[in-house]
Amino acid sequence: EKANWLHVRKSVRGRAKNFRMTINRAFDQVVKGIQAQHGTQCWLYPPLVEAYRSMLPSETGERQFRASIVSIELWDIKTNSLAAGELGYIVGSSYTSLTGFFDGKYPSSGSVQLIALGSWLHLSGFS
Repeated sequence: EKANWLHVRKSVRGRAKNFRMTINRAFDQVVKGIQAQHGTQCWLYPPLVEAYRSMLPSETGERQFRASIVSIELWDIKTNSLAAGELGYIVGSSYTSLTGFFDGKYPSSGSVQLIALGSWLHLSGFS
């Protein structure tokens, strides 16, 4: 389904073909990417990372808590490298972004990740 509510620049649409998005497949890599971009002294310190890890849904998608952490990953198709990522949380039908990163080696990866996430949230019925 086309997201008519979202305008995406033609240049970003073209670059989007170079990426694929996954969800909850690379939590630790996303954390490392965030820490690399924002510094190891950012608010994402080890005890908090462990608490967030415990809130990830199980491999079957079951949630242990009412809220769950979500790891969004954007991969470069050619190199299979993590180009951008985000951590957020879901409560009911609401999603809130906590923080994210993008790798400058991959032009528009941050924009593509945000657009892909917005589209996924829309198609999944989030408010």
